[in-house]
Order: sequence, then structure tokens, then C-alpha cells
Amino acid sequence: MGLTTDRSKRLWERARSAALRVLEGVEREYNIRPPQDTPVNERIQAAVRYIEHRIVTLTNVKPPIESVPSLRMRTLYNRVFEYEASLTDGATIYTKQLHRRRLLAVRAAITDMNRLQNFMVAADGMVGGPNASAERIGETIYRLEREVFGTSRTHPLREAIVVLGDAWDVSEFYTQWKENRRAGMRAAVTELETRLKTLLAGVTHLSTPASA
Repeated sequence: MGLTTDRSKRLWERARSAALRVLEGVEREYNIRPPQDTPVNERIQAAVRYIEHRIVTLTNVKPPIESVPSLRMRTLYNRVFEYEASLTDGATIYTKQLHRRRLLAVRAAITDMNRLQNFMVAADGMVGGPNASAERIGETIYRLEREVFGTSRTHPLREAIVVLGDAWDVSEFYTQWKENRRAGMRAAVTELETRLKTLLAGVTHLSTPASA
């Protein structure tokens, strides 16, 4: 990327510099020329709008109307995949050729959408700043590697384990289960439900279940 390694800077600062360099590369590729003092988030929005327009033109799908970028991306993904699913192979040589061209357009659109996620890590606050966690920085580097190398060499932690209560040994129901499997299973499930209700009772003030 042409960046020198400055060990005096913290890791999040170096990740941020790399993200900005990637954004500059995207702007050059699409011939987007923002004024020099344009805020980073506005530059990203301009690139996103350009790519959205490109995708809509390639696939002839309806443009998203949501104002939140993540929702716009989800809508765009869904519409492109719906368009791809609607494509049917032709009966003649020419219609088959048209079908292949449409599939190429769809693949180009999907590639562009995947790239959106990569360079959006340059947005203000995305890296996390001085208090950035290792997971946040790792995710940023992962996205940048996808853009620069086409694949990632970094595998950030993406699994969270939340312990809500003490460990529960269900072997106490084993004897009952051997005697009567249905009754033993029912007793274990009833105990599990009771334990879950007790655990959730202490956090209901924070939120409510989606089905409530």
C-alpha cells in the first residue's frame, strides 16, 4: 500500500491510516475527486452513492430508499439476489448469451457490494479510537486485507460467550430418564425453563423478548 510502518503510532492509528489509503484507492478507481478538505464520512457516502448507482444500472433493480447505510446495503443485497434468482436461461443461442451477460453483471454487482463493506471501515469511529478493542481493530484489518489482497490473512475473534448463570449438571435426571424417558425428559425441560425464567427475571428491565 506504500505506507511506512511507524512503530511510534498505536495499532488503531496505523489501521486507520491503512483504511484511509484504501479509500483513496477506491476514489481513484471510480474517478471520484472530492475536494481536499472533504470529511472522511462524506467521501465514503459519495463512494457508496456511486457504487449503488453502478449496481442499480448493472442489474436494473429498484434503488434503496432507506437513510441508514446498513439498511440500504441489506435492501440492495436482497434485490440483487432476487434479480439473480429471476434470471432464466434462453432457448436460442442469442438468449443464452444474454443470460450469461446478465449473470456476469450480477457477479460484478455482488463484488461491488462486498467491497462496500471493506472500505467503509475508514469511517470516523469505525476503528474505535484510542480505546479500540483488539476485536474492533482485527475486524478493520480483516476488511482491509479483503480489499487489498482479495482474501484475509487475519482471523479476528467473532465469537462471544456469555455466561448467564452457574453450570447445571443434568445427570441428576439420568436415573429417572432410564426408568421413563418421556418423564425424565419432561422433568429436565421443566427445570431448565424454571432456571431460564429466574435468570431472565433479573434483566427484564433492560429489554423485552421480541415475541412479547
